[in-house]
Amino acid sequence: MMLMVRSDFPAHDLKGFLKHSEKLSQPMAVGYGSSSAQVALAQLTKVSDVKFMGVPYKATPQALTDLIGGQVPAAIVDVSNGVAHMKSSKLLALSITGEKRSSAAPDVPTVGELFPGTQLVTWVGLVGRAGTPQPILDKLRGAVTEALNSPELKQQLATQATDLEPMTGQEMGDRMRRDQAHWLELIKAAGIEPK
Repeated sequence: MMLMVRSDFPAHDLKGFLKHSEKLSQPMAVGYGSSSAQVALAQLTKVSDVKFMGVPYKATPQALTDLIGGQVPAAIVDVSNGVAHMKSSKLLALSITGEKRSSAAPDVPTVGELFPGTQLVTWVGLVGRAGTPQPILDKLRGAVTEALNSPELKQQLATQATDLEPMTGQEMGDRMRRDQAHWLELIKAAGIEPK
């Protein structure tokens, strides 16, 4: 996720953004268009001890439209949408929530650079039904690996600001268990209740 402000915002980095936010008489409004961005805002609130007023939107494009129009002073958006708007010079990216800087926006620091150990990563994996025979899993894994190595898919993922991080089934299972505990803690902090 990426924290963005308009290019005329009084601060041009995360530290300045937080200092500016602390000085306000009421919490700064921060738009978001996904549950992941809502969780990222809760995490930023927790690590910085600065209170914000989350402004939910049905989707990220609406949050970005209101950010550009000045209806909200800041928004947390997915990196692919954020990078597209960075190129227009109307918006400025202050930080991303990843473990490392994004290859699509290498000049944008991570939140963890100011608050070590802080990260929030969204990722996508391919899973199969438990008990799927090994030969079928091997065939699927081979096909996915071949697709991920194709220039066409690499280009498509690059245009969506998506970094590849291939994992084995064991590595992905370990990652899922680790991330589930981390996300559950952040979801509780965000006050998100299951429906």
